[in-house]
Amino acid sequence: MFLPAPPPLPDPVAYGLAHDMLDPTLLHIIQRWESEEALEFHMRTPHAVRLNDFLKKIFTSVEKKPDSK
Repeated sequence: MFLPAPPPLPDPVAYGLAHDMLDPTLLHIIQRWESEEALEFHMRTPHAVRLNDFLKKIFTSVEKKPDSK
């Protein structure tokens, strides 16, 4: 028995990834979406929610680090 294929997920129209030229620890991720609705749908998908939760934890832990000076 085969299950029906899930509906296709919207893809970004354009996608870019680059290291910052002045700060090598900074990574720029740029996406262009067909519409605000497509972006909102994407941000509610399980993988996007997991990624955002993971990134929030990373940035929260970095912000709470005491200065090493």
